Amino acid sequence: MGDAQTKKGGAGILIAACMLLFAASDIGSWMAPETVSQFMSYPGFDEERAGLLLTIELSATFLVILLCSQFAGRFPYRAIALLGILLAVGGQYLSHYHPQFWLMVVIRCAVGTGIGLTSAVAVMALSTVHNAEKHFPKLYVFDMCSGALFLSVLVYMKSIATALGASHFFIIPGTLLLIVGALALLGLPSSAKTTPVQHSNTENLPRVLGFTNRSAFLLVLGAYALCCGSAISYTFSHFIGEQAKLGPDQVNSILGLSTFVAIPSGLLCVYLAGRGNQFLIVALAIAVHSTGNILMTHFGHYGMFTPGMVFSLAAIYFCMPFMQGLGVEYDPRGGCSAAVLSAFPASFAIAGSLGGYLFARYSVETIGWIIVSADMLGGLMILFAIILFKSSKSGAKPALAPEEEGYRKFS
Repeated sequence: MGDAQTKKGGAGILIAACMLLFAASDIGSWMAPETVSQFMSYPGFDEERAGLLLTIELSATFLVILLCSQFAGRFPYRAIALLGILLAVGGQYLSHYHPQFWLMVVIRCAVGTGIGLTSAVAVMALSTVHNAEKHFPKLYVFDMCSGALFLSVLVYMKSIATALGASHFFIIPGTLLLIVGALALLGLPSSAKTTPVQHSNTENLPRVLGFTNRSAFLLVLGAYALCCGSAISYTFSHFIGEQAKLGPDQVNSILGLSTFVAIPSGLLCVYLAGRGNQFLIVALAIAVHSTGNILMTHFGHYGMFTPGMVFSLAAIYFCMPFMQGLGVEYDPRGGCSAAVLSAFPASFAIAGSLGGYLFARYSVETIGWIIVSADMLGGLMILFAIILFKSSKSGAKPALAPEEEGYRKFS
């Protein structure tokens, strides 16, 4: 299909390719509990080492995404995505052979690196589409739907693999990533050949630590603060639920319900992205997220834990694509949007150790206030980014250079 954006209907093909690539890169995340369980079944691998492997993999993912964000628009999308798929698939297949722990560290680093490359390409390629801010929520909605479907049929996939003589557990995520990733490659442009439209407001603001402007820098910091608190409450949801007199199965049921509710939250983001008062929308989303965390941690009751988890997940799955849409405005090449994405794996990489430290020393109520404080800090940085950008925004738009004609002409 070549450069999809140069053909009629190319935007739809590119959007579909990005959705597939994003979902493919997240298959490993949906399988994280199974993955940790498999690690623990290997000789010499206990809970601590299994958790450490997952942390290392997630750390590689967020660091690679963050690094790629600094080179947005400067490398070939299809080649980088292909490299990411090969690394992730190869790492999944090699994980079966019960290697030594430090060799497994290298293998899972390769998986994390591959996932980081594919995720970054999906976000940055989507940033080149007209009205990209309305398409980012579709990545998350499609990912949640495909993830829910995948988990519902996982038990059957394992049975089929065993019947075919493939007892290799990691062959499932590896093969799925290979197939779905290959389909996504067909719709990706070979490279970012066009020059993004440069807005005067993004050029005039000073760059900060590699980001296009101060607004982009603050937006990324806000995303990290917001996701960190969310990751802790999600990772330790069973412990918090225990304080509300809930069993593991009940908590899992509530998590499933919350994920389902997050789907219409993403669809709402499709409608609100690019319209309305950004300041008010972000303030309300942060308020809902904070309210959810307070309900989860302060009342110790099923009737409060359930809406708390629903509000928390619905809000974060609204905020993430909304912030990535803002990122396109601050950095048309998609670097800021990719950096915002890196906040998700980064927060889960540190949630285990940081959350464990907090829960070992403080009450659930105190940790709830710490999480809400992180929400408030992140929200303030995001709101300040919006104010700073608007105050520096010029009403006049520069004329397009000849090579820029046709850029974002498709929808």
